[in-house]
Amino acid sequence: IRNVNRGACKEVNRTEEVLLGRNCHEVFHPSNFTVDQCPVCRRIRGKQFSRAIELFFPDSPRWVEVSLSPVSGISGLRAMVHSSWDITERVREEGESEANR
Repeated sequence: IRNVNRGACKEVNRTEEVLLGRNCHEVFHPSNFTVDQCPVCRRIRGKQFSRAIELFFPDSPRWVEVSLSPVSGISGLRAMVHSSWDITERVREEGESEANR
């Protein structure tokens, strides 16, 4: 983690100083995946961008949608912006809608 905003700090209840330099997987990704299994980490390692990766966090329990956006410089890809949204309510509503069909 090279940079972090207040929303991310609030999400995991940690300060910017604690988060900077940490591996994003151990802080922001589901604990039921190893780094090698994690779909977000695999895309980061492969320098692949993504609009919507849906992940279930069994410890919470909640669903999160993650996007990865490139930050490019003169020499190519410099970093990725990792954004996430809690989509638990949407997933729950979609499940209820499917069940009522």
